[in-house]
Amino acid sequence: MAKILICDEIDEEATDKLKNFADVETGKEKLNDLEKLEKYDCLIVRSATKITKDVIAKAKNLKIIARAGAGLDNVDMIAAKEKGIKVVNAPDSLTISVSEMVFGSLLCLIRKISDADKSMKKGKWEKKKFKGNEIYGKNLGIIGFGKIGKRVAAIANAFNARVFAYDSLITDEKIYENLNVRHCKSIDEILKECNIISLHVPLMNETKNLINEGNIKLIKKDAVIINTSRGGIINEKALTDVLKNNEIAGACLDVFENEPNLNPEFKNLENVVLTPHLGSATEEAQKRAGMDVVVQIEKFFKG
Repeated sequence: MAKILICDEIDEEATDKLKNFADVETGKEKLNDLEKLEKYDCLIVRSATKITKDVIAKAKNLKIIARAGAGLDNVDMIAAKEKGIKVVNAPDSLTISVSEMVFGSLLCLIRKISDADKSMKKGKWEKKKFKGNEIYGKNLGIIGFGKIGKRVAAIANAFNARVFAYDSLITDEKIYENLNVRHCKSIDEILKECNIISLHVPLMNETKNLINEGNIKLIKKDAVIINTSRGGIINEKALTDVLKNNEIAGACLDVFENEPNLNPEFKNLENVVLTPHLGSATEEAQKRAGMDVVVQIEKFFKG
């Protein structure tokens, strides 16, 4: 019977399904006992746990790593490949939750919902202070046009926004046209043209500091930027500088460079909405992610 370590909690129903065909243990702390790692055939993680080269080297019987989510930046893919270890994930499971989070945080920012809520709870009625902006008619730019980017485009169209998108890997004009999206040829075009900018790219060497001290200056003064993808894609110093100087209108951030530690510069800014990596934190998304990887694990071990 395969031995599986669940490092980060997954859906209870998915865990029960695992127990039907495997010996299951839980607890991230067990990764610290590197000497005992060799007994596991499979490791399951979400975003909190990093599967490093050292972990892979010590887990001598490891055959498969499952990421109950989309991004694989917390798994050393090179080390896994060198050892012949299969890596699976659940890229489709989070699309709905993350794309809905984009608009939840966006509306919270541009309609000043959080600030109004805090004011009301202090017994105040400051209606004039919290005049906001609509999504309707705005230029909404999407950087990264994968599944989540496309879903964001569909929702943006429902708001009657004008949707723009850039993706270095997707060049077929028909894909954009079919979704009523204007295809931009560069990131700079998105930054210059759009009032709302939403990032949907994985964290890789090519996307680290994708938004940086240079190109962030292209963003309009009345624009907001949203990051629900990965910390590190926006250079946080560059972002805090333009926010402090009111060079852009605001930011919605669900991901950060050094999670769970927050850059202290953000704490004093009123033009940001901050959330602790909640993009996939819905009951439905976690159930989908858990069941998706369990099905793949079962297929792997049962052939």
